[in-house]
Amino acid sequence: MPGGDRAAAQAGSDAVRGVRGGLVERRAPAGRGDGVQRPAALGVLDVLRRSGLAVPGDVSVIGYDDSSLAGFSHVDLTTVAQDATALTTLAVARAIDRIEAAPVRQREVVFPPRLVVRGTTGPLGG
Repeated sequence: MPGGDRAAAQAGSDAVRGVRGGLVERRAPAGRGDGVQRPAALGVLDVLRRSGLAVPGDVSVIGYDDSSLAGFSHVDLTTVAQDATALTTLAVARAIDRIEAAPVRQREVVFPPRLVVRGTTGPLGG
């Protein structure tokens, strides 16, 4: 993406501004969850907090694709992690097979995701 993380965070900010009014007006119930890709999650967290919504508390945010940035104390983003090493290894092996004109077997490969709980999620409120 041109502009890297800054552009993606801005895109996240723009997206959440589109729905922010509804959340602020009706004060979303605690535990309401919204899943977004990191780095867009950074923009989501910023706009929600600037709007006076507590994360977690009023709203929970879950990102996808756990990165080192998600674990920074000022971000502390709960994420769904994937096994990037296994995905990369398989992708490279398949690319080499194609380059070498090896027969390509069609198969579905499932890499189970892992939930990394941090500070942007909480229990449902009452």
